[in-house]
Amino acid sequence: MDLTESQDSSIDNLDSDYNSQQNVYDSSDLLPDQLRNQIQDNKLIVENFNQMKDIEFLNNFDIEELDIYDCKQIIPKLNNQKIKKLILHHCQIKCLNELQLPNLEALCISDELEYENGNSFLQSLSQFKKLKEFIISGYRDLDLQLIPDLQLTKLGISGNVSNIEQLTQFSQVTDLVLMDNQDIDLQPLSKMIQLTKLNLQNCSLKNVEPLKYLVKLTELYLTGNENIQIFPLQYLKQLQILDLEGCDLIDLTYLKPLTNLTELNIFQNRIIYLQPLANLTKIMNLQADSNKIIDTSVFFNIEIPDLSSQMQYQFQINFQEQPNIQEITFANQLRDINTQIDSLSNIRVLHSKLKYKITLEHKKVDKYVQQIFQNLSQFVSQVTSLFQQISLFQHTQ
Repeated sequence: MDLTESQDSSIDNLDSDYNSQQNVYDSSDLLPDQLRNQIQDNKLIVENFNQMKDIEFLNNFDIEELDIYDCKQIIPKLNNQKIKKLILHHCQIKCLNELQLPNLEALCISDELEYENGNSFLQSLSQFKKLKEFIISGYRDLDLQLIPDLQLTKLGISGNVSNIEQLTQFSQVTDLVLMDNQDIDLQPLSKMIQLTKLNLQNCSLKNVEPLKYLVKLTELYLTGNENIQIFPLQYLKQLQILDLEGCDLIDLTYLKPLTNLTELNIFQNRIIYLQPLANLTKIMNLQADSNKIIDTSVFFNIEIPDLSSQMQYQFQINFQEQPNIQEITFANQLRDINTQIDSLSNIRVLHSKLKYKITLEHKKVDKYVQQIFQNLSQFVSQVTSLFQQISLFQHTQ
């Protein structure tokens, strides 16, 4: 039996939490028993139901998550007591009332859905009494007032709205996804002080001042908002994850107070100096590719002292005030000679001592310095061998 693998990249634009690394199977010609064999970890991902005349056999599957891609026919009535998460991507569905899923906790629907009536479609969500997460993408001019109060904790509305005034009715939502919504006024968000996660990727934002009131935020995603003014972020001192990729930033000064940051993405900006990050000692993951950085000494110095008279070789990596960094990657023309290396991974003798991985990619390295590091592994090996010979000689005396 041939199974056709496919990867649907468009789901990334909906919500990364639902982006699965598992295979998506072309299920158009699979029998129920064959399809059952594809269940992994209480989860089934299927694609292309257009040739199947009856998929109600899914009601008998013991699964907690069902992901359906590219269903060209109207999804028939499902009645499954086990399913807790349902993802419908590029499917035809006219009425949610056909879905009898009493234990459903998460519903994700996206792209080219056919609705019998937009108003009744949203109102029919009220049947899912246990629903905590609702993600929708591709439905234009969504009327937020029609989403029933279900005590949602996660709400995602992507590419759908320009007016978000009605969001304040969702007082239980702590995780809000508003990516790909153009020209939205963020002022209503200033009242949603319960938020801990907020995704505003690709919203053409310039002024994010209302965010300064969201002091409980631990994760904030602002990717793709060019020329954004980040000064309000200095008040969000609980932030642990901050994504500022592609925001055309030059200065990171306003990030100084964010001492709880563990992950920071500043990929593809115009940043030159990292000095404002010097006191962010909890950072474990920094993405700084595609900038104009000329000095990385704020994060680490690399020293290779000469052999001492006692013939003790030392290779020192000093992370200064950044003891928690696990990996740091740059893709710039670095000018600090202490960091002009390609990799430390080939230095075998240091593997047991190296706690951190350093990757400095695509740099123009001085040929002399580059040659030193190319020969370093061999050099250390020779010195180690010499130490062993000296030790052996001393024991024989």
